[in-house]
Amino acid sequence: MIQPKTEFPPSVINPTSSLRAPLKYPINLDPSCVCCYMPDHSTKWYDQSGCGNHGTVTNAVWQPRGRHDYCLYFDGTGDRVTIPDSTLFEGNTPFSIEFWICPWVLPGDGLSRQIIAKNYPAAGSFYMDFNWAAATQITFYIVNDAAVQKMQWSNTIRVLNKWYHIVAVYTGAYMYLYSNGVTRVGVAQNGVTLAGGSVVIGSAGTGVKARIDEFRFYRRALNQHEVLTLYEAGRP
Repeated sequence: MIQPKTEFPPSVINPTSSLRAPLKYPINLDPSCVCCYMPDHSTKWYDQSGCGNHGTVTNAVWQPRGRHDYCLYFDGTGDRVTIPDSTLFEGNTPFSIEFWICPWVLPGDGLSRQIIAKNYPAAGSFYMDFNWAAATQITFYIVNDAAVQKMQWSNTIRVLNKWYHIVAVYTGAYMYLYSNGVTRVGVAQNGVTLAGGSVVIGSAGTGVKARIDEFRFYRRALNQHEVLTLYEAGRP
């Protein structure tokens, strides 16, 4: 069950940004959430979990068309947010990745459009993209310690310029990928120890063409009920 975590006021999270607007809605965080990005307006995407995992924004642009306020706009060419290496993104613990995404172009050029990655394709890594072979689906990859890659597919992303709630979950034994609260049968994967290295949202090369908002990383596996609760709470 998701329990609230202390909300940090904007002045604590980002004391140097005079442009940052006050939040218009409450933030209730699970204690396992070690990275929480909400609307901002600077060259940093400030972590509101209290763990200090602030991301550096490169080329991506803030736009007032987010879920509740501003969001980051990625044009697919070098736009990215880089989260520095942290032990909170490492180890053999289960984890979950949550975000909202609004694609404005789906790949049709035979290229993988990176959404998020950590050390991929090395051992102990993960990766998510709009897959080149099935442009209307998001793919979640995990490479285990023996360099064996497994993947899980989302349900179809059918509509452009529409927000989708995406949650990737690794339980320590299975991979799940939820789109608007719905997932496919889990894919077995084990022997995963996430290695050191930064986490990148977007890409320094060929990345996703989309708006991204409300990114969170949890050091545990969210269950289906929790994912559905998050989706229902955030849907339009």
